Amino acid sequence: FFDIASPSRPFINILRNAAVSVTSGTPSWESDGYFDATNATVRLLHNDREMKIKTGVYVLKWQGTANVVIHPIKAYDYVENNPAGKIIRLNVTGRDSLGAYIAVSGGTLTDIYMCPEEWETGLLAGTQLSPDYIADMSGFSTIRFMDWMDTNASPVMEYSDYKVNSFMTVGGHPNSTTRGVPLEIIAECCNTTQSNCWITIPHKLVDTGIISLVTKLKQLLDSNLLIYVELTNEAWNFGAGFSDQTNWLRFGGVAANLVSMDPTTNVVTHASHGMTTGDDIVVFNTPTHRNTGLSAGRECNSIVIDVDTFTVASNYDDAIAEIQLPIVSKDILLYKKTTGAEDNLHKFYAERAVEVWDLCEAVLGNQLVKVGASHSNNPSTTAGRCAVIRYKRDAHFHAIAPYYNFFLDENWLESSYESLLETIKTDWYQQYFLDNIDVHLAATGRHNLICYEGGNHNSIPPNQVTTAKTEKLVGFFRSDYERQARNWYVKMLANHGIVEYANYSSHAAPTATGQYGAMEHIRHTNSPAYMGFSEFLDEGVPKSG
Repeated sequence: FFDIASPSRPFINILRNAAVSVTSGTPSWESDGYFDATNATVRLLHNDREMKIKTGVYVLKWQGTANVVIHPIKAYDYVENNPAGKIIRLNVTGRDSLGAYIAVSGGTLTDIYMCPEEWETGLLAGTQLSPDYIADMSGFSTIRFMDWMDTNASPVMEYSDYKVNSFMTVGGHPNSTTRGVPLEIIAECCNTTQSNCWITIPHKLVDTGIISLVTKLKQLLDSNLLIYVELTNEAWNFGAGFSDQTNWLRFGGVAANLVSMDPTTNVVTHASHGMTTGDDIVVFNTPTHRNTGLSAGRECNSIVIDVDTFTVASNYDDAIAEIQLPIVSKDILLYKKTTGAEDNLHKFYAERAVEVWDLCEAVLGNQLVKVGASHSNNPSTTAGRCAVIRYKRDAHFHAIAPYYNFFLDENWLESSYESLLETIKTDWYQQYFLDNIDVHLAATGRHNLICYEGGNHNSIPPNQVTTAKTEKLVGFFRSDYERQARNWYVKMLANHGIVEYANYSSHAAPTATGQYGAMEHIRHTNSPAYMGFSEFLDEGVPKSG
C-alpha cells in the first residue's frame, strides 16, 4: 500500500498543476480556466523545489495572442527562442534552469504546456502522468489518494465541486472554487500501474455526489482493480486542517445550515435563526468559504442583530464587545450546538461510514473494499466505532495512523549507534505493537489492520535538548542503522499479518529535539528510511489484502 507521493513530478506537462495568480489588472476568464489578459498579467507558478528534475530539452508551447515570458532563476540555455512562433525550447540541466514562473500578458491564452521534449508525443496523445512518476508508483498493490482528493477540511458538497479534467490546472486558480485532482488522472495512475484505488470520501459530500463519484470512477478504472472506500481522513483529529471533518461528524453533520453572509459587514442573513447573543455555533467550509478566520470547524459565538440577522465572534467576550472577525466570502455553514451533541463522534462516524459503504456497494458490487478508520493513540476510538455492529462487521480493513513519541533517556548519548538500534527496536515492538496495535486488533476482532507509517518519532525530551544530543540523533537517522531499523519495523508488522503503507516525514530540517526532518521523505531516494522500506518491498514479503 502507498499514500500518494513520489520523488518525481507527476505530470508530463509541468504546468498542469501550476498555481495561477493575477499580478496586475483584471483578466477575463473562460470556463476552462484560460483567459484574456489584454489588460492584465497572470502568473503561472510551476517550480516545486522538492521534486526531482528530469534533465534534457524542454519545450514550451501555447495558443492565443498573449505574450508569454519565462522568468529565469538563472540565464537560460536556449535551444530555440521563438515567442512569435509560440515555441521556446530550453536545455534543462537542473531545477534552476526551469525558471521560477511564467508570466502571461497582453492578449488571450487558450492553451499552454511545458514538458520534456521526449515526452511531448505522449502528452499530445492524451497521457498526463510522466513515465518517471509511474515508475516510482509501480509495484504497490494499492494507492491511497487522500491528498489528491483534497480531503482534509474539504469544502466539497456536490460532485460538481470537484475539478474537471478539461480545466487548465489542478493547482490553485483565482476563478475556480473546485477542488482536487480529476478522477481521470487518478484512474490513469491506477490503470497504468495496475494498482487498486483507495479514495477518501469528503465528509460533506451528499449521497447523490457519492454515487456520481464512484460511478464515474468505476467507468474509468480497469474492471480488475478494487476501489477502497474510506470516509474522510483522521476524523478524530482536532488539529488545524482536520477539525472541519471531525466537528462535522462530532455534531452529526446533517444539522448544519447553509446561510449567506455579507463580507462587507460580517453579517449573516438568515430569517428566524432562533439564536441569542452568546449562543455557541460551529462554522464549516463551503466551496467558496475556506481557511478564513472562521472556517475549518471553528467554534464561535453569535451576536444577534435582529430577527433576521446575526454576526459571529470567536468567543463570548468578543461577542459581548461586538468584535467581528473578517469574512471573505458569501456563504458559510453554521451549526448551533446542543448539549451533549459532541459526545457522539464515534457513533456518527461509524453510522455515516456504513451509509457511504452501502451507497458505494450498490454501484461497485464486489469491486468495493470497505475501510474503517481510527485513532491509533486512543484504542477507545476503535472500540467506540466498532460498537456500531454493522461498522465492525462490514469493514474489510481498519486503518490507523500509529503516531507515538519515544523520548530517549540520558544513557543513549554515550551509547553506540548499534545499541541505540536495539533500544529503538525494543521500544517499537513494545509501545507500537504490543501496547497499541494489539489493542486495536482486539477491538476489531480480526487481524485486518492497515497501518499508516509516518509519525514514529524517537526524540529528545524538550527540557533536555543540547546541540550534541540533536546532532547524534540526526546522525543516527541519516546512518545505515536507520535503514536497518525501518526494514525491521515493516517486517515486524508483516510478520503479524498487518498491512503497512508509507509516506515518510517531509520536514526539511530537524527540530531542536531532532525528531523531524532527520527521517527524510519518501521523495528522498537516498535517505536510509526510504532504502529500508524499499528493501522490504524488493525482498518480496507477501502483502496482505
